[in-house]
Amino acid sequence: MFKKLFNVPSINLLITILSIGIGFFVYPQIISNIHKITYSINTGKTTTPTPMPLYGFKHLKNPDPYYKEITFAADFAAVYYTAKNFDKPNIYSGQYEANHRPVLYPPIIYYTYNKLFCTYPFPKAALLHLLLQAILLLLSSYFILRYYKLEIMFIPVCISYSLILFLTPVGLSEFERGQFDIYPALSILFFMFGIYESNSPAFAYSALFAALKWTIAPFFIQGFIIYLLISKDNKKFKFLGIFTGILLLTLAIFPEQSIQYLQTLYNAQNHHREGFSGITRIPAATIIFIFILSLLLYLIPLIIHERKNLFLKTFLPYMSGLAVLDLFIPSIAWEYRAIYLIGFIPMAIIWITKYTNNSLYKYSFLGSFILIIFIIFHGTWIIGKFPIKLTLITYVIYYVVTVFISISTITLEKDPTPPNHSFK
Repeated sequence: MFKKLFNVPSINLLITILSIGIGFFVYPQIISNIHKITYSINTGKTTTPTPMPLYGFKHLKNPDPYYKEITFAADFAAVYYTAKNFDKPNIYSGQYEANHRPVLYPPIIYYTYNKLFCTYPFPKAALLHLLLQAILLLLSSYFILRYYKLEIMFIPVCISYSLILFLTPVGLSEFERGQFDIYPALSILFFMFGIYESNSPAFAYSALFAALKWTIAPFFIQGFIIYLLISKDNKKFKFLGIFTGILLLTLAIFPEQSIQYLQTLYNAQNHHREGFSGITRIPAATIIFIFILSLLLYLIPLIIHERKNLFLKTFLPYMSGLAVLDLFIPSIAWEYRAIYLIGFIPMAIIWITKYTNNSLYKYSFLGSFILIIFIIFHGTWIIGKFPIKLTLITYVIYYVVTVFISISTITLEKDPTPPNHSFK
């Protein structure tokens, strides 16, 4: 064990030691916050975690006749009570949604939660739902880091997750509302791993998690367009088939509910607005133009300079910028959607360690990635809630930085040969 420990690169060992030191200072407060919000969901009593959730505590007048307490986890309730009635007709009418909001999750999650959680009282089910997501995130991160022989970085990754989820207003809102955004984070994690390692099971896992919440469909559409046009991987069409096949299968097995879901999703996207949705401020045609332009900004330099073999060196930074830009696309867009960005953390460490040799690009990306995570998750605690326009400008600036890093790598990289990335 000690021999293996001292064989790791000194920078990784140093980061791990520093992370453990940070953990000693922050974990008492993190544990306290977890306890307080867990207590609130169990009892319906408001507590005072530090910091407070971004939107405070939202009471849910629980319609369950077997559990008549007032409690929280309002967004989990949107799935829980609809899932309890999954076998009834027209579940997308909103009649079973506790807060009478649009029912916007795909049928597979209602079926899954009907089987997994609806036999439990609402508060217990909400906590089990959050626990399941946390376990899946930790296990997935560990096994991917282990694949690259970077197990030691699991400690910094865990502490990063804890800081974001349990010590920021945005993260605590995710917890207090009982949200589902760790599933898209897992989908991003496996999607990036699948592309970098040409791994069929990873694409299957990515599709399964994406099927549970369609919040980042634009990200996958753009990611696959780039992958199919630029990558030299001869399995890429097979991987596209795996991903889309699983998504379509999750709809096909529930044909009636899937039709209702797609109709509800379309109506909500066109007529329902919440949060800092860019669609409320920018015409849809402009948003489409922005994303076509964003694709061209990345694709044209790769094609003109005939540097398709730099694909792996540039894909992750660029896609992280695209994921940030995607935050304001949906018609319902609250800040805690940004939780899905944590899916980039393990692969960002791997990219920095294994896929680029240029220190300038490496640390420019690392610095900008840490800064945007800090602004999104911690900024509201320090300087108060950002104006919506400033939030959107911040996202655009980060995207521009990642485009600049990608284009600079494409045009200025002296050694176009990508690093060896076989770690099997």
